[in-house]
Order: sequence, then C-alpha cells, then structure tokens
Amino acid sequence: MEAGVIYADVFFLINFIIDFLCLYITRALVSAQSPLWRITVSAAFGGFYALAWAFMPGIPPWALIPSHIAAAWLMTYIMIGGRRFGRVCAACGVFCLSAALVGGALGAAFSLTGGGYVVSGGVYADISPLFLLGTAAFSVGACYVYGVYARRRISARSAVAVICAGGAEYRARLFVDTGFHVLDPLTGELVMIVSARVFGEKPPRAARIIPFSTAAGSRVLYGFKPQSCAVNGVPVQAVVAISGRDEYYRGCDGLVPPLLVFDANGKESGVC
Repeated sequence: MEAGVIYADVFFLINFIIDFLCLYITRALVSAQSPLWRITVSAAFGGFYALAWAFMPGIPPWALIPSHIAAAWLMTYIMIGGRRFGRVCAACGVFCLSAALVGGALGAAFSLTGGGYVVSGGVYADISPLFLLGTAAFSVGACYVYGVYARRRISARSAVAVICAGGAEYRARLFVDTGFHVLDPLTGELVMIVSARVFGEKPPRAARIIPFSTAAGSRVLYGFKPQSCAVNGVPVQAVVAISGRDEYYRGCDGLVPPLLVFDANGKESGVC
C-alpha cells in the first residue's frame, strides 16, 4: 500500500484517544487509583511517541518491539506513578494486551472504510472525522458503563472506616475480605489494614507489631490503637495496621474483616 498524506494533529489525536481508552481500561482492570490527569499525560506521551515514529524514516524492524515495549512501560509508569517495579510491569502487560485488543477491533472497523497505508510498521486507514468521533464516543461510553459497574461492585463489597488518632480524623474505604481475620497479639482485638497514604505525610505512631500469614506468605506490619474507630458509622474496637503507600486492595485503601462491618441496626452485616 502506498503511503498517503498524514496530518500531524489528526494522527496525534487518533493515537491519544486510543491510548487514553486503553489506559482507562488498564486502570480499571488492575484497580489502580490513578487520577484522570495522569491518564491524560500518559496518553499525550503515547500520542507524541507515535507521531515521532511516523516521521522517522528507515526504522529497522528489530527496533519496533523493544521501543514499543519501553514506551508502554513508561506510559504505565506515568499513569500509576508508583515506585513498585513489579506492579508497573504487571500493569504494563495488561496495557499491552488491552492495546492489542482495542487496536485489532478498531483496525477491523477502519478497514471497512477501505483504503490504507503503512507508516513505520503501522497500518492506517483513511477514515472520516464523523466515523472517528462515532467510534471514540462508543468506546468512551463502553468504558464509562464498565467503570460504573466496577464501582458498584466495589461499593457493595466495601465499608467506610473513620479513624481518629493523634487529634486527626482519617477516612478510608476498606475492602471486606471474608478470609481476613487477623488478631492483635497483645489485646486479641480484630485488625484492619489501612494504606499509609490515607494518613498523609505524618501517619500516627505505630508502636505495635502485627504478624499475619496469607497465601502469599508471612508478613509483619506495624500498627496502633486508634482513639476511636467507626465502620459504616458504627463504633468498633479494632487495631489499625499500616501498609505501604503503593498497596491497593481491589481498588480500596485496605482490608477489614466482616466481623467489623455492621449495618444501621448494629448487627453483623452479611457482606461477603
């Protein structure tokens, strides 16, 4: 196929939209708490990267895959903004898979318009602005519906904890884990795990050692006894264990055992 005329602004916009959709899907699948501005910056980086490749002639085939993987990793790192190398690599794999699926679906749709050309190893089709906007609107709508569905599922299996310590009040959304039943070795009280990011730059002094075991192995966290604690508005007695800032629990800020989750009548909830 012969190369046609490429308009830089349109080329950037197409890649920006597709990258944004793939990053949005990746954020939902890996339960990352990435704000939209990070996704936007990452998608813009992807658009400029694609634009740079399109106007670089004579690119050897062996350089395509390593460069694309490196760019995908950087885009994922920009979106997550964390410091955990393993988490970024896992999210990068999800992003590459979603990009392959979305790119294949859009490529099939674009091929129906007829005509196309190859630029820097990529196949592009001549599409009308109306077709592009319609495809983008449908994709964004599908992502939005999935996002609402995912948030409702998370809300149905989570609880809001209000923790008072050191004269400050902290709020956290905790995932209700039926397999999580850790006890404080000193008092025998139930333990809830809360990410350090909930407490800001100066978390409460953690003077308690809380060991526990999971399927992934044994861990030790440091915790504290809060001045007061409420779960879904009902006061409870619990010890708070502080985990890393970059740790997420199915989109929530931590874990809470079912026995600490109460309904409005003060009875144990049936959340599972």
